Amino acid sequence: MAINPKIKQKAEDIRSKIFGSEVRESLASGIEAISEDVEATIGRQDYVEEQFQDVLDETTGKDVISAPELIAARNGKSNLKTRLDGEHAQVTAQLQQTEQVFNERVSQTIATAGDGTIPSELTDMRVMADGSTVTVAGDALRKTQTGEAILNRAIKPIKTSFLKFGKNLYNADTISDNDRWVNYLTGNIEYYPARDTIQGYRYSEPIEVEPSTTYRRRNALYAQYGTSFFDDNDVFISGTKDTVFTTPVNTAYLILNVKDGRLDDQLEKGSHVTFYQKYRVVPDYVEDKTEIMQLNLPPKIYGLTEKEMNVYFDNLMIDDYRRYDFDVTATIGKHQTERYTVKPTASGSYPVTISVHKDREIEPVTLQETTLFVTNKYAGAGLTLDYLQIGDSITHNLFASSGLQNNFNADSANLNTIGTQGIAPKNHEGYPGQTSTFIVSDVASPFVFDGVFDFEQYMTTQSYTNVDYVAILFGANDVYNPVDLDAAIQTVITNYNTMIASIHAYDPTIKVGICVSIMSAYSQDAFGNDVGAAQARWKFKRNVVLLGREIIKQFSNRETEQIYVVATNANLDTEHNFSNATAEPVNGTNPVDLITRQTNGLHPNYYGSWQLADTIYYWIKNTI
Repeated sequence: MAINPKIKQKAEDIRSKIFGSEVRESLASGIEAISEDVEATIGRQDYVEEQFQDVLDETTGKDVISAPELIAARNGKSNLKTRLDGEHAQVTAQLQQTEQVFNERVSQTIATAGDGTIPSELTDMRVMADGSTVTVAGDALRKTQTGEAILNRAIKPIKTSFLKFGKNLYNADTISDNDRWVNYLTGNIEYYPARDTIQGYRYSEPIEVEPSTTYRRRNALYAQYGTSFFDDNDVFISGTKDTVFTTPVNTAYLILNVKDGRLDDQLEKGSHVTFYQKYRVVPDYVEDKTEIMQLNLPPKIYGLTEKEMNVYFDNLMIDDYRRYDFDVTATIGKHQTERYTVKPTASGSYPVTISVHKDREIEPVTLQETTLFVTNKYAGAGLTLDYLQIGDSITHNLFASSGLQNNFNADSANLNTIGTQGIAPKNHEGYPGQTSTFIVSDVASPFVFDGVFDFEQYMTTQSYTNVDYVAILFGANDVYNPVDLDAAIQTVITNYNTMIASIHAYDPTIKVGICVSIMSAYSQDAFGNDVGAAQARWKFKRNVVLLGREIIKQFSNRETEQIYVVATNANLDTEHNFSNATAEPVNGTNPVDLITRQTNGLHPNYYGSWQLADTIYYWIKNTI
């Protein structure tokens, strides 16, 4: 570094002077020179700092690109270094705190490989409700998801707008481990061998159901293991061993007990047994094609000793019966190609099962159970029964055929018919071309007074003093070609309920028979003869079957209310007991080969009307 010449000279004088005064002067003047140099340096430093601040001010205030970024970066601090130093200290402190929390949590959860020597949350999770342990905590979680701790309903059914459940609400894939059940008397989970009678039992996951609603298990063999009901707070309500039951008013879910060998249970809404279907969840757009194969057969049908009763397969389903194989299980009667037929020799109740199979598969695509109730032909001997039938042209023709009256003419009981239509002794209230809506609301109906269906006023107006049986049979005109089929079906059900309510308001002991709407002629030829190309037989058949299905659903198992379902749909030969034309050539160029075609789509001939009369006759005789 260069030395100020003045200072250098003073330093030489100090080294070379001999006398003290000279030395002292050299020292003093040297110091003064140094002071002058220092002052000059301070002045220059102040100038430089002032000049640097001016540069910063100029940059910050005038550099439109850098200035905003510099000011924002300081974040209120005097300069960037101060801010960065402060943030570094904060980050360091946070990292130290995170490390401490992490170490604490790891120390709480670390466990050895299942020996339980170190207390931890994972070790505790390995202990199951019955005191047994699993090696890995994940096993405990998986068991919980499949039934071990299912009562807390942690796993609930998926509810989305794009998925739908099948009719079977019970999922056999999510049942508990073996040898445990939910006691249907207490709601508690019990284990074998602590309870030695439940070996082989299992229980289902909670199945969400509707309160005050009827449900059915597959049959009594499955229901005997017990069903338990719980409210939304997981509090046990009650239990049952019934096959058909109504859920308590505050039910949120139920749990089924099942047993090895009978894990294929079925829980479905309603009281009417249907074919078995495994639990499934499918996209909403997937069509359930089993609907066209389902069988319309009430849970009770009626027969009479020494009289023929039939169940014609085609009448029960939307699809054509010839596309399927049928299997009938019954202790009496015969399984023939197109029907189950029986001519009982003894009174009693006889279970009948009809299953439908496709492509020669052993597993049925649909199945229907019913019970044939048979009474002795001498039932009600000496009694005179007052009877009224309400309907359309089917009722009109039934009485015109004299079938019902002929049955009672040869019977030990007597039948007295009432009604403003027909001629005694074949009176009725059958109106060709009319619907159930006409009967309950039209001014021309003999039952309508001041716009209301009034059965009591009808009885008074017609001077009738008693009626024991009322049968109601509509359908053909109600659903012949509706704009909205669902609405048309619901209208029929509403009209039936209106009639029933008014009839029972007059006399609650009157037995009301709701007749399942009958099938059309088997061939499209009959409709072609009737209406040209205005109706397809398969469409009409679909409509009638869907109406019949709803009738069976709404009115079955209500005998304690004096309401009965009469299987008039089952006992009707649609291939042979509808009218045929005289044989004619098969076409215009072949006069040799002849064909007989059906000519009436909706109305059975006399033989068909006699079959309908038989079905109603059997119902009356069984309920005297």
